[in-house]
Amino acid sequence: MIKALKLSPKGETKDFLSILFKLSLPVIFQNVLHSFVNLVDTIMVESLGDVAIGAVGLGNQIYFIIHLIIFGVASGVSVFIAQYWGSQDIKGIHKSMGIGISILLPVTLAAMLFVIAKPQTVLSLFTSQPELLEEGAKYLRVVSASYVFSGITMILGQSLRSTENVRTPFFSTAMSLILNVVLNYILIYGKLGFPAMGIIGAGLATSISRIIETIILLAIIYTKGSPAALKIKTAFSFSGDFIKRFIKTSSFVIITETLWGFGTTLFFAAYGRVAGGIETEVVAAVNVSKTIENLVLVFYWGFAAASAVTVGKLIGQQTFDKARRYAYRFIITGLITGLVLGIALYFISFPILSLFKDISQSAKDYARLYISLFSVFLFLRGSCAITTVGVLRSGGDTVVAMLIDVVPLYVIILPAMFYATIVLKAAPVYLFLIAMSYDLLRFVPSMARILGDKWMKNVVD
Repeated sequence: MIKALKLSPKGETKDFLSILFKLSLPVIFQNVLHSFVNLVDTIMVESLGDVAIGAVGLGNQIYFIIHLIIFGVASGVSVFIAQYWGSQDIKGIHKSMGIGISILLPVTLAAMLFVIAKPQTVLSLFTSQPELLEEGAKYLRVVSASYVFSGITMILGQSLRSTENVRTPFFSTAMSLILNVVLNYILIYGKLGFPAMGIIGAGLATSISRIIETIILLAIIYTKGSPAALKIKTAFSFSGDFIKRFIKTSSFVIITETLWGFGTTLFFAAYGRVAGGIETEVVAAVNVSKTIENLVLVFYWGFAAASAVTVGKLIGQQTFDKARRYAYRFIITGLITGLVLGIALYFISFPILSLFKDISQSAKDYARLYISLFSVFLFLRGSCAITTVGVLRSGGDTVVAMLIDVVPLYVIILPAMFYATIVLKAAPVYLFLIAMSYDLLRFVPSMARILGDKWMKNVVD
């Protein structure tokens, strides 16, 4: 890796830094805003107590699974769009978007209808606590209205980023999130003449803000003449060859995100069955911790997005050596950033946790423990986002990326967590350590693959 970078043309490092900041910073700012708003939302719901915050956390795990299916389809689409963008094939971009929408519309609609009909059945996968099931069902029924719009928004957003327009998704998300905070304040607490809806108000605010985000994106895309402004006739006329190529490459991305999302969500099932009658406190602690954790992971989602667009575009231009060098630079940037952010996270987490005044002291103590451990593992978590989601997928190496993400999770991590929970009655600290060791099991094989020569594939020719 280092040898390849030393032999790179003069000025390439400067060009890389320019691309890194241009493509990653808007995504980072977008996710910083998203995480900050989630933090504010969590603080608002936290005022309702441990049960409410735990219920919202479990309800959001259902959305997390659906979101990852959506993200999987959109990521599969973006593999093609980035390479089509490199060859300036606008019709190819539209067809890629069209096939993504054709998949997501029926999937998200079916998920919404099932969650509305059977919310407690879905939530029972993660907890058996009656209070959490009852409150979580209230939230889940209302927030499920956003699923279809989330799918459309994700396709549009990924298409814009893959064509190097990162400002529009940032703007639409910013408007949506600000609206979400305002509506949360009004609907949770009953302001401006509205009744106090509590947890239902939180779900309603989320649904309304996601619908508005979709409307904003569509308006900007079509008024500005974006490459993502697809035409119905072109976008939904697929040839058999195109469908085969899409399935061959993108189906593995979709499968990965679905299995990865469901598998990591099962972590909550383990936390919700921890021994000692402390399930509610542990679930609440992890939900709070995840909100803080996301404040630093935003950098990695920015780097992953930038690496996917850049490496995919270079492969589409047939400049394979340059694509490899840029992939190495993104990974090195991620490792260095992770070490710095891990230290920062440790120190900023304690004052942030002090803002949560209405959760129990036990829940707060578990949150401190979780964040302290995560600070050590952060550089691995973030680097895996770059290696698998960014580099390997954009290189068309989706089968290997799937194996790296899924096999350790289902073969090692989940069995270990449930054995520790059910059989050993282990303390939460051991569950946290098992969950975080997953990133080490992903990082090593992903790096070994990228250092080889078989991961770069041109999927559009």
